[in-house]
Amino acid sequence: VLMEFQNLAHNQHLPGLTAPLSPREMEVLELIRDGYMNKEIANHLCLTEQTIKNHVTSILRKLDVNDRTQAVLTAVRQGWMTLERQESGQNNREKTKFLVVDDHQNIIDTVSLCLKLRWPTAKVIAACDGVSGLQMVEKENPDVVILDLGLPDLDGLEVLHRVRRFSQVPVIILTVRDQDSDIARALHMGADDYITKPFSHTEFLARVEAVLRRSGGSNNAEARPPRGGELGGNLRVPGPDGQGVTPQPGVN
Repeated sequence: VLMEFQNLAHNQHLPGLTAPLSPREMEVLELIRDGYMNKEIANHLCLTEQTIKNHVTSILRKLDVNDRTQAVLTAVRQGWMTLERQESGQNNREKTKFLVVDDHQNIIDTVSLCLKLRWPTAKVIAACDGVSGLQMVEKENPDVVILDLGLPDLDGLEVLHRVRRFSQVPVIILTVRDQDSDIARALHMGADDYITKPFSHTEFLARVEAVLRRSGGSNNAEARPPRGGELGGNLRVPGPDGQGVTPQPGVN
């Protein structure tokens, strides 16, 4: 690919910029540079594939070029981005850590798989009760906590209250409790987001990514869009017989 860019730069005079690119279009173009196709870009940005196609069409029109390769080269020559993917934060990415606090191992396993498929370099640790979760928040210093409310020893809201005494780590509640009063109370007590079970893996990952972005932790995880067939539809967790089942009320 690098040789192709060099040949284009040597043999072609690319036309000048006809209109500036939007921040979203630059984000799409950077992913094109990194080798992602439209479907992967759509998954990564939590947009539809048709929306990405529209962005690509707009980029080509604004840059007055015929293909994606020329668009990337134009952006590089304009100084908007480098030809090679920026890896200056790689050391930090590898240290990104998620803590899952839930008393159901199948939920822990499935959430961990979901996070690792999206952020392969991240570390996922787990606790099965509130006291252990509090100890791990203090000891492990995670970047995000995924917290269940129905824990065997402490209510998850009490865990959240105690966490907020010593840490501002982003906390995402993941529970079957869907009452407005529970949601409002959790957010008032300092939760950064609230997700009810059962849930879509796409929505889950989008919310985690949004929390990372708001907290400034999005640079700590190198995200890879999930490829077709890895995860799809509503999140499926393994049942006792090994068959996939959708979490139901009572798995809290």
